[in-house]
Amino acid sequence: DSFVRREQRTAQAQSHYQRHRQKEREAGERQNQWLKEVYLPVNKLINSIINPLEAEIESLSGDPFDDELMSLFQSYLENCRDNFDRAQQIFASQPNPSKLASVAASVYYCLDRVSDGIKELEWYTYNYDDSYLHTGKELFRIARSLHRESQRDARRV
Repeated sequence: DSFVRREQRTAQAQSHYQRHRQKEREAGERQNQWLKEVYLPVNKLINSIINPLEAEIESLSGDPFDDELMSLFQSYLENCRDNFDRAQQIFASQPNPSKLASVAASVYYCLDRVSDGIKELEWYTYNYDDSYLHTGKELFRIARSLHRESQRDARRV
């Protein structure tokens, strides 16, 4: 009788262990899928928005009242808006795995700052008020910092 109970307990423990291992495998697969299908594409889009800013501003600084230079800067901002919209759509396409919550939070706040930065830079193109340019640059600087934070957190997982 005790032998049967011991075998039942052993079988239950093995079953519990196997279910636990299966859940861990599935969670790992979901993490990898999220990193591949959400994080990496969003990461690329964020880079395409943030990285060219300094060169774009440098180019515009030659003469901000030159219609051609301003038109090029506005084209950059349109590309930023398009890339931001795509990044936001991809980011919302899947729930983030709980183990990647800090990565997702950094990406979320990064995208928020990018959006605000684009708006500020767009305001600059309407009125040439340098404070909008400065604020836009600062928001992109904060976004870059959050972006790096997400990259560090993603490497730790």
